[in-house]
Amino acid sequence: MSVAIAVRDPGGKVYVGGDSAVISSSTGDVGIATLATASNPKVFRIGQYVIGGCGSPRILNVIQGMEWPEPEGELDRPFVTREIITPIQETLGNHNVAMMAHEGGEAIFKVQLIIAHGNKIYEVTPELAVIEYQDDFLAIGAAAELARGVLWTMDKTAKPKGAKDRLVMALTATSELTVVSRPPYVIMDTEA
Repeated sequence: MSVAIAVRDPGGKVYVGGDSAVISSSTGDVGIATLATASNPKVFRIGQYVIGGCGSPRILNVIQGMEWPEPEGELDRPFVTREIITPIQETLGNHNVAMMAHEGGEAIFKVQLIIAHGNKIYEVTPELAVIEYQDDFLAIGAAAELARGVLWTMDKTAKPKGAKDRLVMALTATSELTVVSRPPYVIMDTEA
């Protein structure tokens, strides 16, 4: 699961970064989990979008191979829901990918996404809700709370350098203070 983080700079450019940890667990009674370093990034581009994902590597692989339409004008939540999330559901169904898991009787998406475009940052939650936050940062995945804490602290004190530096500091904290995140980091921005 690990972590993906988006940080918007004052000029509107969004940086998205993620770690390279992959956790796999045994399905046997022992329940052994292993932590490995993946070579395929959890942060990638689709056209002018920068996407960060945590969760099922198979779902991220399928999403990475898709093409997404560009909005006419500024990106908004209804466009993301209608033109991106619905096609993701259809594409995963066409690939026979089990995109939903059931926890306590509730179906949840096995991936969380950050979608950045221009100066916009959206989260796609496990319930497939599309949320745009007022903060200039977002973190998802197992180490998200730690990353949000680091970014919040930097926002409330003197902000060091720029958005990219804040992103790197948050990624570094998740790798040094948790077992679910590790370098190398992949970082992209929304500037084409």
